[in-house]
Amino acid sequence: MTKRLLLMVWIALLGLVILFSLLPGSVMPRQPSGGAAEHFLAYFGLGVIPAALMRSWRRLVGVVLLVISMGALLELLQRYIPGRSCEIWDLAADGAGAILGLAAGLPWRRKVSEKL
Repeated sequence: MTKRLLLMVWIALLGLVILFSLLPGSVMPRQPSGGAAEHFLAYFGLGVIPAALMRSWRRLVGVVLLVISMGALLELLQRYIPGRSCEIWDLAADGAGAILGLAAGLPWRRKVSEKL
C-alpha cells in the first residue's frame, strides 16, 4: 500500500468518525457495550495509520494528541445533539484506542518506509 493510499484511508476514517459522532441518537443503533468498543476501534485506526506513515516522533505524537482532542470536542458537541450524550467513558475509549493504535503501528513504521 502506498503512503498516499494509506493517507486517503486515514482521511476517510477521520470523516466517518466525525460523521457518526455527530449523527442524532435516533439514527445510531444502541450498542450493549454503550459504544465503547466502537470508539476504541475507530480511534485505534486513527492512531495506527499515522504510526505506520510518519517518521518524526514529534509529528506522530502531535497527530495522536490532535485525534484525542478531536474526540473530546466531538464528545462535548454530542451534548447538543438530540439523543446523544457526552460520556467520559467514550472519551477514555477514544484516547486508549489512539494510544494503543500508535503503539501497534510502530512495528510497521520501518516496513512501510522501506517499501515506499
